Amino acid sequence: MEDMILKVRTRSENVWEKKDIAVVLLRDRHIKVNPNTVNKYLHKHGKIGPKISKKNDRAWKAKLEIEKPEAELFVRYRPPKATKDLAPWALVEKDMKYVVKPNSNDVPATRCKSFWYQHTETDSFTRIRVLTLVKNSNAWRSDFAHKQSKEKFPFVVACENTDNGSENMGEFRLLLKKIRSFTYTRTQEYRLIIRKWKGRISQKSLSSTRKVVIKNI
Repeated sequence: MEDMILKVRTRSENVWEKKDIAVVLLRDRHIKVNPNTVNKYLHKHGKIGPKISKKNDRAWKAKLEIEKPEAELFVRYRPPKATKDLAPWALVEKDMKYVVKPNSNDVPATRCKSFWYQHTETDSFTRIRVLTLVKNSNAWRSDFAHKQSKEKFPFVVACENTDNGSENMGEFRLLLKKIRSFTYTRTQEYRLIIRKWKGRISQKSLSSTRKVVIKNI
């Protein structure tokens, strides 16, 4: 059995996976074998690419994390399409940029010493933009910048769209949990995915009261 699995794998120039090999053995040799058994022997003889194996391990661990009840708040969803042009307060996009200090001569440039950090929050409907400059790029400064920006907007912000930078973790994430707001985040694949509280926005309530209404699913 083991030799047959390796021969089929070699014949495919190490392309066929465990399910393909199991199908070929059943078709040509009339031998029924579980794909997991095939995978075990491929691993035993080093026929699995290390990069593919690591990628699968990471994907499996990520799946387990998502399925945990306590991790439900961090599941990523696509944003509601109507949010983009719903109202002046419905969606605010947040980003952080590096601003080089004029008197900095560091070579190579170093964080904190060579840069300030500009947090920009832009309303997607009106394009009203609020800028806040801070000294550090940590989550505490991001939390501070967000509170400053929130006071300058002429409306209550319903949804926040951020990226996955470290400045949007820690204290900033705790703030979003506390106020029970929806938080949008971009990933490398989509660049516009949301992290959603366990609830949903009532469109009717948004249009009438300009506030976020959380309802249990």
